[in-house]
Amino acid sequence: MTLIEASAILERHNQWRRGEVDSGAGTPAQVSVAIDMMIEAAARYEEVRKWNPRCFKEAYLVNLQTGKPFDEIVDERIKARAES
Repeated sequence: MTLIEASAILERHNQWRRGEVDSGAGTPAQVSVAIDMMIEAAARYEEVRKWNPRCFKEAYLVNLQTGKPFDEIVDERIKARAES
């Protein structure tokens, strides 16, 4: 699941929860994964943004293009920065 997919699931789920739509998006397991992903992305956002304002966007785009977990992308960038 990409961050954009997680965001869409949570947005639809919240609309359903508020009674704005008739059905939610995703299974309870998918909603749980989406919540975990968004929490992790929010927690890592400030860390990544400190490097360069574009870094979060670049990591996010890699997540969208490859489906690679955002946290894994950030960890790889941290490791690469430490080695340089």
